[in-house]
Amino acid sequence: MHAQRVDAVTTDMHLIRAQLFYFNGDKHQAYRHLELYLDARLLDCKLKCYTCDQRIRTGSVPFSCACCRVASYCGRRHQKLTWKNERMSHKVLCPVLGHWRKTKKGRKNGRANEDERKNDRVFDTYFGSIAFL
Repeated sequence: MHAQRVDAVTTDMHLIRAQLFYFNGDKHQAYRHLELYLDARLLDCKLKCYTCDQRIRTGSVPFSCACCRVASYCGRRHQKLTWKNERMSHKVLCPVLGHWRKTKKGRKNGRANEDERKNDRVFDTYFGSIAFL
């Protein structure tokens, strides 16, 4: 239990560091930490509820975000809570998670990501959207 909590804190720290680096002008480090956060989320989201971190039971069909197809939820209530009420709501991260899922899938299938500038644009859009939160 304790190890799971430490992993969650470490994952969240990557997102916080990404924001700090970005707003201090170091985009390279910001992108690196955002990529680490997104990689951890991709591994975690199919196994646990995005809201409460409860493990999804084997054989059960979790609710999933239709947009990014990454985030899983143990119920409709948690899906709505995460979308609306968190400071860093899923609404803000959803486009980035979806883009990153497609990027990783392309790399896994042997297709190199030809346009790194697209990652930069998606990441910049994300950081621009949180600047006003």
